[in-house]
Amino acid sequence: MRRSWFLFLAAASAACDKTEAPYSGPPVGIIDDSILFPFPSVHLMREDAATATSLRVAIPEGLLPVSECPDCRPMDVERFNRRDGFSTVQPIVVLLGDQDIDPASLPGEDRIEDSLAPGATVMVIDVATGERIPLFAEMDHSPDATGPHNRTMIVRVQRAMEFAKRYAVVLTTGIRTRGGGTAAPPPRFAALRDGRSPHPALDRYVGHYRSLLDALDRHGVPRSSIALAWDFWTASDESIHATFDHVLAATRADLPADPGFEPDYVVTSIEDASNKPDLNPLVLRRVRGTFSLAAFVPRDPELPEDGMFVLDADGMPVRRGRRDVVFLTVVPAVAAGAPAGSLGVLIYGHGLLDSPEWPLGSERDPDSVMRLANDLRLVAIGTEWSGLSERDELDAAAVSVDFGLFPSITEELQQGVANTLALERLVRTRFREADFLRADGGGSLLDPDRTVYYGISLGGIKGATFMANAEHVRYGVLHVAGGAWGLMMERSSNWEDYDRYARQWTPNPVDRQVLYSASQMFWDPVDPITHVPRLRRKSLLWQEAVGDAQVSNLASRLIARSVGAPLLLPSPERP
Repeated sequence: MRRSWFLFLAAASAACDKTEAPYSGPPVGIIDDSILFPFPSVHLMREDAATATSLRVAIPEGLLPVSECPDCRPMDVERFNRRDGFSTVQPIVVLLGDQDIDPASLPGEDRIEDSLAPGATVMVIDVATGERIPLFAEMDHSPDATGPHNRTMIVRVQRAMEFAKRYAVVLTTGIRTRGGGTAAPPPRFAALRDGRSPHPALDRYVGHYRSLLDALDRHGVPRSSIALAWDFWTASDESIHATFDHVLAATRADLPADPGFEPDYVVTSIEDASNKPDLNPLVLRRVRGTFSLAAFVPRDPELPEDGMFVLDADGMPVRRGRRDVVFLTVVPAVAAGAPAGSLGVLIYGHGLLDSPEWPLGSERDPDSVMRLANDLRLVAIGTEWSGLSERDELDAAAVSVDFGLFPSITEELQQGVANTLALERLVRTRFREADFLRADGGGSLLDPDRTVYYGISLGGIKGATFMANAEHVRYGVLHVAGGAWGLMMERSSNWEDYDRYARQWTPNPVDRQVLYSASQMFWDPVDPITHVPRLRRKSLLWQEAVGDAQVSNLASRLIARSVGAPLLLPSPERP
């Protein structure tokens, strides 16, 4: 089915009057002369028989907006165009510049179930099966989105779409305008809906839209009810995760889970009661150090493309030496006098723009992690979520000024997740025999087969990616976690300062929403929402805080809904 419309185009081209020169002008869209809207759409894809979808993203150079700072650069569309489809949670953006849409007529974030009702005004539909995806739709809330000319509609799926599938987006005539009218089909789309070409550049799409609308009609959405419809393909699992899987495979080979392997590590400090009188009584000793790991994003501002991958001819990250990865280990008080092999391991994930020092290095034990480790007889260990750690705060600010720098966050984060996954292997090497992990009677305190994970906030978000890819950790607790950065970003109170920079340097709200949507493809490789099939194989407890201002409940419920996690009762709310 995914190739059928291309075959139609080839047949239509062969049937053309050979005396008539084919159209050779610029592509145009189904709303106006730009192919940017709707975003994403099949108009931003091309055929490629070598991919899993037989398609490839094809965003032209110069189409995406560029931030306005003096040295701002465009987003690297070549990184997008290596993909065989769009994100499985791609924010869908459309601008109907001549229609002032009444948001009350859309399935809102508090009425997600309306998107599955027979009379839904906005739908995302699996073209092959007719399955509807729960969603909500909203008009841009930005204070500078002042009218229909610059106020986009954003459609946000609330269960991840499947990999490598064709989806249609439908806006119906049930959508109302603020003046009380109904949404009118854009003239170009109306012509395609009726089987006519409104522009020579769209001649080749007439058959495609006829096929799409026939499929929607079979799925119970008649042509007469459609104000606008279009389609796109999601990327395959392999395409979305190619770079991360490449980095992860290399770091696994570099630091294997081999009991006889001697890792390259350095202890930089040890705290115990002998040198730190105010040490938390739940702690026997606290150890800081670094271990060496394969680097794909070296931390060196003197190197070209610091913070970003250098890609080879196949689009894979090039290994660029080694880097020191920090670790912080807390041996609980209960380890005093404990026999060898009697303590498990707790891998801890820290919060946004933070470090393992909070809370593992705090005597106040603010999140009770040290109490947890002591009560459950676990040695706690953590590292940085490099890319979104304390050391990355200035890089995050730079990205909000210049969206062309986005990979400096998301590609560093791929390295950071791989670094954290190395911890589960580190504790299975001869590292576990270090003096600071030895039992009083000899032998290692650690039982690495009893390794669990606990992460809070960012540690819950990236912790889900960790759990999906962990080879030796089955059980985890993800506290105030979520998925889909394209959904979480603007809805987080943490975004407030960055939003100020973004509005200053990308002043057009339409441009910002396009860039936010496109950036989801940068997040995808380590966004937990794209790792849902692997998460289903793990035993996880997901916790949300009702009304969370940092990780929206929408993001928490999106990933729980996508995984299929049952709601534990009693519950203060029922999603």
